[in-house]
Amino acid sequence: MSIKIEDLTYKYLAGTTFETIAIDNISFEMNDGEIVGVVGNNSSGKSTLVLLINGMLKPTRGKVYVDGVSVIENKSELANIRKKIGVVFQYPEYHLFQETVYITVSGFNKPCK
Repeated sequence: MSIKIEDLTYKYLAGTTFETIAIDNISFEMNDGEIVGVVGNNSSGKSTLVLLINGMLKPTRGKVYVDGVSVIENKSELANIRKKIGVVFQYPEYHLFQETVYITVSGFNKPCK
C-alpha cells in the first residue's frame, strides 16, 4: 500500500477567530513495505494526519492518495480505503454510548456489563 500527501494543510475552525493550523503544507510519500513512525508533541497534528489519510477529515488544502486513489475526490472508494487504513481512537471508552452491550453468537444473545 502506498500513501502520498501533496501540499496538505488542515485548519480547525477555519475562517473563525478560533482558527488553528494543525497541519501546514506538508508533502511526503510512503511506499509499500516501508515502516514509518510519526512522532511529535501533544497537539502537533499526528492524529489529524491519520484522520485526513482515512478520509474522516477533509483537507483545507492539498491532496491525499491511498494506492493512487484520491481520498477526497473518490468518495465511492472511501469504504475500500478505510479497510486499508485502520484507526484506533485514543480513548475508545468515550465512544461507547450504552451501558449494556449485547453479544450474539450463533443466535444466542447475552448482555454484558
